[in-house]
Order: sequence, then structure tokens, then C-alpha cells
Amino acid sequence: MPRMQSRMSEYHKWCKPCNSKHFQNDFNNWTSGNDNIDKFIQDTQLNANNRWKVIEWIPYDGFKGGFGTTHYARWIDGSIKKWDIKNQQWKRWDEEEMH
Repeated sequence: MPRMQSRMSEYHKWCKPCNSKHFQNDFNNWTSGNDNIDKFIQDTQLNANNRWKVIEWIPYDGFKGGFGTTHYARWIDGSIKKWDIKNQQWKRWDEEEMH
């Protein structure tokens, strides 16, 4: 059982200062077009204690889906899993279904 707990704790590790810096470095690469929304998203990214607390701006071209009113789409990149130190980018889950 200790081996499983070790894997689980490793899986759930989140370096708030490290990840906040990675998010901050990307602030100039995206915008919702609304300063208040951008600030809200950025504040959640800077203060996230784990990956489930992060909000990301996803532009329309980040989804696969229909045109017009969409009730279902696939997020092409998927949500953040962890920081990939070797490649200096976010490692993400595969495409996620959004309803």
C-alpha cells in the first residue's frame, strides 16, 4: 500500500510558485478580448493550488464542433496535467469532451 500512496502523492503534486510563473509567462499570448475576464482568469492561474483550480481561456479554434450554437465540442488540447520540464510546456490530457 505505501507504494500506491507514493504514486498518488506524486501524481497530485503541484508547485504553485513554479506553475504560477509558467502561466504568467504566457499572459501576453492570449486574450478573451475583455480585460476583466482576462484578469479573473490570470488571478485563478496565479493562485491555483492544484490543476483542478486552474481556469484557461480557450479560443473557438481550440474546439472541434459545429458552427452556430454548439452544445457539444471536443477541446483539442485537453486540460493541463503537469509542467513538462524537459520540453518546457504544459503536458495535457488528450482531447476532452465538453458538454
